Amino acid sequence: MRRSAMLLSTLVVLIAIACPQESAVPEATNYDDAEAYAVYSAILRQPANSKTTLTIRAETDPYEMCMEPDEESEKIVGSAIADYNKVNKKTWLLQRQFEFAQPYEMISGEEIKTTFKAGRDGWKAFHERHPDSYG
Repeated sequence: MRRSAMLLSTLVVLIAIACPQESAVPEATNYDDAEAYAVYSAILRQPANSKTTLTIRAETDPYEMCMEPDEESEKIVGSAIADYNKVNKKTWLLQRQFEFAQPYEMISGEEIKTTFKAGRDGWKAFHERHPDSYG
């Protein structure tokens, strides 16, 4: 009986060691696609005389697009949507590769989460830490 219990305990420990454990925080990879940064820079660009600081979350969240193009559009944009879905299945760490005339800063998702835990008072705390930012 004692030997059976010991064997069972050993088996449980071996299974626990052998099975990969899921992490609560997804592993992130540096995002280094120069073409994508050029597109994001064009989309997010503000007037050259803007004196506010653009604040960008440093890591992305996985996102699944729910768009399904019709048959004709599928021929034109289908591969782009497939690539988008593939790339956005993981968390990425954005790099300081944006090209803006105005200043920008990268902040962590953890800072955002902690700051806005306070509800509406979170905006006050956010603007105290990032006074020139419009988010």
